Amino acid sequence: AEDEGRITGFAVNPAAPVITNQPDGGSFNCGSNFTLSVTATGSPPLAYQWGRNFAPLSGETNSSLTLIASPGVAGGCTVVGPNPVGSVASAVATVTVLDMTAPSIVCPSNIIAECAGSPGTIVTYTASAFDVCGTNVALVCTPPSGVSFGLGLTTVRCTATDDSGNTNSCAFTVRVQDTAPPTI
Repeated sequence: AEDEGRITGFAVNPAAPVITNQPDGGSFNCGSNFTLSVTATGSPPLAYQWGRNFAPLSGETNSSLTLIASPGVAGGCTVVGPNPVGSVASAVATVTVLDMTAPSIVCPSNIIAECAGSPGTIVTYTASAFDVCGTNVALVCTPPSGVSFGLGLTTVRCTATDDSGNTNSCAFTVRVQDTAPPTI
């Protein structure tokens, strides 16, 4: 029927959601931002709920999901697109996080210690290391803290190694000197 240029009596059949563009996973460098997105059609309103490893991600209810690559983000990401007629789940977008960044390492400043006598002077120091892409960093210093250093100059080398085999090193010196006058 026509009513002054308008068409009436037209019925719309509701349509369940259909994903027309699946989210693409990939490999991402640890610490970098990346975005997964999906395109869906169907009767409005379309809604979205992103999940990781089959658990919903709180507050992630848009057609795209932006994350920072970290070990906790690796795995399968999916999105469910419901509407009043039905629901559809996306294919799994597999996210792989690459750790290509060496750990950060901090060595102490050079140390000067007074000679404590034979067989040497016990010197303690603190070096530290951390990794942006994990918590397991092995830190080895040679010679280690808390051992006896002989008179003179010794270079201490510290190396940090993360779970992916990335390494970083630093060095400092320990000078043991004898400035005390001899006792007679």
